[in-house]
Amino acid sequence: MPDAEPIYLLMTTLLDSTAAPAQELAALYQSRWTIETIFAEMKTTLKGADVILRSKTPELVRQEF
Repeated sequence: MPDAEPIYLLMTTLLDSTAAPAQELAALYQSRWTIETIFAEMKTTLKGADVILRSKTPELVRQEF
């Protein structure tokens, strides 16, 4: 059906739905991928296509910049 809304499933190991509601986790997941896209853009555009940031922590990324 072309007008049908997509159905998404959330899988997690978290067991307490009051501490981690599914709607909130889904929103955080979307935010995570927005941030990942920004990081990828920074790595390839700002520093040049042939240079990749190697650091794995925020402190080391700041140092590398």
